Amino acid sequence: MGRKRKNIKISPNTKINQDLVFGLIIIAFGFIIYSGIFDNSMHFDDLFWQKHEAIRNLSDPVSIFNINPLRSVVFFSFAIQYSLHGIELFWYYLFNILVHIINS
Repeated sequence: MGRKRKNIKISPNTKINQDLVFGLIIIAFGFIIYSGIFDNSMHFDDLFWQKHEAIRNLSDPVSIFNINPLRSVVFFSFAIQYSLHGIELFWYYLFNILVHIINS
């Protein structure tokens, strides 16, 4: 006749360990895939947003929205990063990688 199958029970700890391993794999691959951007210079909208005083000054967040309402979240994140690190590109790229990894 047929063979009996054993029921394999997965404990909650095993599930947590699997999730942790897969999370670490995603983080590792994210850094490996996107780490090439650290050597890049500024391109496209990098030069565009630096010209706006609203990005350099967080005292009026509504003015950031007025630059381009469709990209207000992006410009607001640029404003926060500018207030923390100026135009040091490493931090912008690191933030970009972290956003991509979190979305993964």
